[in-house]
This record gives sequence, C-alpha cells and structure tokens, in this order.
Amino acid sequence: MKTDNIERIERYLRGQMTEDEAAAFEQDVRQDAELRDEARATARMIKEMRRQRAEQAQEIVEDVQAAVNAPAAASEIPFDVDVPAAAARRSAAKVASANPFARFMKYAASIAVLLCLSLGGLHFYGTNKTSKLFAQNYQTLELTASRGNGQAAMELKELFDKIGTTDGKELGLTIYQLQQAYKQTRTSYDYGEYIYDIQWYMALGYLKKNELGKARQLLSQIIQENYSDNPYLPRAIALYEEIHNLYFL
Repeated sequence: MKTDNIERIERYLRGQMTEDEAAAFEQDVRQDAELRDEARATARMIKEMRRQRAEQAQEIVEDVQAAVNAPAAASEIPFDVDVPAAAARRSAAKVASANPFARFMKYAASIAVLLCLSLGGLHFYGTNKTSKLFAQNYQTLELTASRGNGQAAMELKELFDKIGTTDGKELGLTIYQLQQAYKQTRTSYDYGEYIYDIQWYMALGYLKKNELGKARQLLSQIIQENYSDNPYLPRAIALYEEIHNLYFL
C-alpha cells in the first residue's frame, strides 16, 4: 500500500478533509480499484477495533451494575463500634438508597471511574508494549558507499540514526524525510540500492511514533513483495505479528 494512500484514507475516515479534498478522494476511490480495496480494508479494521472496545466497555458496565445491585453482606456490629454513629450511617444509607437520582449518580460515577482506569490502563499497556517492540527491533546501521554513492549513504545513515534518537515533531520530520527518500528509490539508482533499509526504518519510525496502522501497512508491503534478497523480511514478518496483537492501530 502506498504511504500517500494510507494518509489520505485515514484523513478521510477521520473527517479531517475539506469538502473539496473529500470529493476528490471519493472520485479517486471510484476510479482506482487498488485504492478502493485499501480503503475497504482500513474501514473494516477500524470497525473491528471499535467493536472490540465497545465489548470491553459493555463488560465493565455489566460488572459495575452487578456490583451495585448485589445485596450488602450481613455483618454483626463489633463491640467497639459507636452504636449511635453506626445507626446514623445506616439511616443516611437508607435515605440514599431510596433516592433514585442518588443511586443513578453513584452508578454513573462508578462506571466513569472504571472506564477511565480500564482504558487508561489499556493505553498505557499499548504504549509500553510499543516502546519495547521498538527497542527490540531497532539497531544502528553501518552504511558504506558500496551501494549507490557516498552522499546517499551518509544522508540515509543520519536519518536512520535519528529514528533511534528523536521523538515528537523531530521524529515526524525524520519520517517525512524518509518518505521523500523512499519516493526517490523509484527513479534514482543511488536511493534504490537502499530501498529495503528505508522501508524497514520508516516502519520502525511509525512504530516508535505509535502509528501502528502505518507501520503494519509498510511491513505488509515488505512481506507481500517477498524478495529473497531482502535482509529485513524475517524481522518484518515477526514484527507484523507482534503489532497485530496490539489493540491500538
């Protein structure tokens, strides 16, 4: 899948296009079978993600509802309890339980807290797992002028190193520069000699930036091309499967 297509599809599905951009995209989808298939696959993936998250949220709601509706466990009053204070607490609890609005607010608050904890925990897990995957797969690459010219090797070496050392906007800029270099692989022998390296490090950049959908699409391209001389092919297959197991695409 072309990187430009990925970005256009995601922007369209997120409603980030202007009316003119959306109209042009829809026209391209009607005329380009490959783009149409890519858009359908991406839409199915997003739909499946939303379904899984909805199921997780429903499970939390059902657990909270069961807990709220469960009868309180009977217990004897210990001898050291302040009996008048305990009676006052029981009376307040009785009034609260008789008030439907109070019960609803308690129920809603419980759901909100559990949802925040659950989704926050899942996000932390996903981000933490992504960082570990990146650390396991990234390594610096020694490039020589044996492939292409020395200038291309030095330029790409600097970009590959930045993938491992930068974050935030600078990482986004580095990925963009790799995208431009990748485009030149089609017309320039000097860059074409490094096409496998560019693909791999660009995928790692997406992984580090937590843009797992883009990382998967690029890894899928490496796998589908299945070139026997691509040294990154086994690692691309393994990393693709690891990312497939994460929920944050």
